[in-house]
Amino acid sequence: MMKKWVCLVVSVLCLCRVQAEMRIWSDKKGNTIEAEFMSMMGSKVVLKTPQGKTIKVPAAGLSDADKKYLSENIPPKIKIEVDVDKDRETLSSYSSEYGTYGYERKARKRLAAT
Repeated sequence: MMKKWVCLVVSVLCLCRVQAEMRIWSDKKGNTIEAEFMSMMGSKVVLKTPQGKTIKVPAAGLSDADKKYLSENIPPKIKIEVDVDKDRETLSSYSSEYGTYGYERKARKRLAAT
């Protein structure tokens, strides 16, 4: 009986979450659309309507309230810098019978020969 209650509560919470993601988006001109945020693609916001249609709108054209919503609710992209010299040292430490660089290509050739 307890498992049924847990399943019911989890189901209700999942349904509430889906409904909470749908919101009214508006642009600077006052046009509105009901949609769910899907992702950011460069400077465009990808939204999904209740009918399942995916649309891309320029983030710069959104209302100030929607820009604020995005900045507060969408995690920022993190810039990762790579130290190429250090990575080469790491790769060299993983050398095997295939060599240090191009080991995948050599492995494929070896498998193809057998």
